[in-house]
Amino acid sequence: MNISVLNFDAYKIDVNPASRTLMGVSAYDADGATVLANFDIEEIVNHFGAAELLDEIGEQIARRHFEIEG
Repeated sequence: MNISVLNFDAYKIDVNPASRTLMGVSAYDADGATVLANFDIEEIVNHFGAAELLDEIGEQIARRHFEIEG
């Protein structure tokens, strides 16, 4: 059995059965940054995809990063 634990604050949550073994959880007014802190960067990249993340970062910031970092 794979157990995941996520820790973050939310104003309200709803918990509903999704199947015989899974629960669906909806969190309201949760801070996205504290939710993302529950995942490592590899999981985030795999979920969103490198191209989408690079698009969000923007070409100028990415260029500056690689010029500085070499």
